[in-house]
Amino acid sequence: MFLTAVACFALSYVLTIPPAGPIAALVASDALHGRSTRAVEIVAGSFLPFAAWGAASWYGVTGAGLHRIEGLEQAGLVLEAGILVVVGAMLWRAKVGEREDNSKRSGVIVGLIAAGANPGIFVTSGTVATVLLSHGAPVANPFMGLVFALSFALGVTSWQLTMIGLLNRFRDRAPAEHLRRVMRGFAVFLWIVALVVVFAPHR
Repeated sequence: MFLTAVACFALSYVLTIPPAGPIAALVASDALHGRSTRAVEIVAGSFLPFAAWGAASWYGVTGAGLHRIEGLEQAGLVLEAGILVVVGAMLWRAKVGEREDNSKRSGVIVGLIAAGANPGIFVTSGTVATVLLSHGAPVANPFMGLVFALSFALGVTSWQLTMIGLLNRFRDRAPAEHLRRVMRGFAVFLWIVALVVVFAPHR
């Protein structure tokens, strides 16, 4: 079980490095704007939803059949694409150069809602679960679902905390115009991902 948990953590960390999700984009936005405390709060708020999606994917892959419900995957992809479009618009319109501020919106609540409303996490965690099961993860162990869920959430949030540290260093060395281009680059990238999410499954 320990080796499975370590492997789950490592896979989750690596698979979420591309900043294609709305949580990663929100965290990157706050980090680039100098709101590192709020970025960390968003990560903290997303931990439990990440774990919940991880548990759902584990039990779905191992026999609950959640992934077989007709229309569920398509609806989830459309919802994820919509979230990506909205977050991309927020990043495009964001003002660059602000330092730490007191936002009225709690970062924890933002992370909780954004992660909880993003079914795309189910796909990522399902991929991790499938890989682990193909390599002999202990399906029969009654605690394995919980271990997988916590390891998955820890892997994803650990990368996001790493990203905050890296972006803090980049922000301190880059002029505002470069940061503005980075933010708009994130926005365009998210819009492209949204198109791929909607249309790629129908090829």
